Amino acid sequence: MNSKKNSHPQDDPRPDSPPFLLAILVAARKTGDELLESLARDWLAEQGIHVVFTDQLESTEETNRDR
Repeated sequence: MNSKKNSHPQDDPRPDSPPFLLAILVAARKTGDELLESLARDWLAEQGIHVVFTDQLESTEETNRDR
């Protein structure tokens, strides 16, 4: 029996759709998930997209309190 390993790299599981990545970035930022925000920024940068927010997003609690 030949137990040769697959020489082809596995598919890259990272998302690569810019609209999806932007949605992930905004959601991560709004919820305060710094790790996911960093990943989304890195993935967007790989697509040649650099995102800068001009102000802080309000948290969900602050938004609900203002209503």
